Amino acid sequence: MWNSIDEGDVVEQTHISGGQTPKFRPPFKTGETLEFNRTTSTATEVEQVEGNRLLSGKFWSEGSMWFQGRWFDPFDEKIQQI
Repeated sequence: MWNSIDEGDVVEQTHISGGQTPKFRPPFKTGETLEFNRTTSTATEVEQVEGNRLLSGKFWSEGSMWFQGRWFDPFDEKIQQI
């Protein structure tokens, strides 16, 4: 699991592996709908797909890696000292 912070937006993601990996391959088209794990996402830009949860992929000539996660508001998070 890893967290990514981009211009104040925070996402927590986990790697999708094995037979669960989405079979989608770029190029993606604006307006294209992607269905994965009972979640529908719609491409709003070539680099970005909107949905309730984040589905992101990294692609290269020999393969791909997929990640899924959720967006959250960092101001709603509480830090606990153990």
